[in-house]
This record gives sequence, structure tokens and C-alpha cells, in this order.
Amino acid sequence: MKRRISITLVGLMGLLLTACGSMIQSMQMDSKIKEIELGMTRKEVIARLGNDYEAVGAGVTPHGTFEKISYYTYSITDGSEGYYILTFREGRLVEWYKDKKRVSNHTHITTNK
Repeated sequence: MKRRISITLVGLMGLLLTACGSMIQSMQMDSKIKEIELGMTRKEVIARLGNDYEAVGAGVTPHGTFEKISYYTYSITDGSEGYYILTFREGRLVEWYKDKKRVSNHTHITTNK
């Protein structure tokens, strides 16, 4: 019985540490994004920003192929979260921007008296 509880606790600690690591990486994204430059290859960008991205679009235009990926970001200082959206054309970074929104954990209750 003690062994089963120990195994369960170790598993829960592993999940907690993984979740914390992902959140810390998201909070560091604002400083990491300063390391990238237009013209970098997709591989160079991912090497700097990490593998925790989401593919959000791709296509073919008369100018060649393009791909869009996003990285989640969260800021404790201003209470905002959002995504950095990066666009690659022919495997090179041609555009990036931050899609940011304010997060509020406050519930406002209005009462009529």
C-alpha cells in the first residue's frame, strides 16, 4: 500500500514539474523573442525559442510556400497573455508579431439596491 502511494506521489510530482516548466517557458518568451531576426531559418528560430509551438497555418502563393507557427506567452507583470505568430516563406522568417490580450481574474458583481 505504501509503495502504491509513493508511486502515485512521484507521478503527480512529475506532472506538476512538467506543467511548471511549460509555464516558465511561456513567461520567458518575451525575452527569447528578442533573439530572433528576420531572415533566420525555421530551424534557427525553433532552436532559440523551443519546440513548444503550434502550427497554425500553411499555404502556397505565387511568391512560394509559407508556414505560420505560434508560441504562447504569459506576462505576470502586466497580466496579459497571447501568442507570438511567426511567418516563414520558403523556410525563412519574414514576419512576426504578438497577438496580445489582457487577462482578468476578477469577477465583477453588480447588485441593484
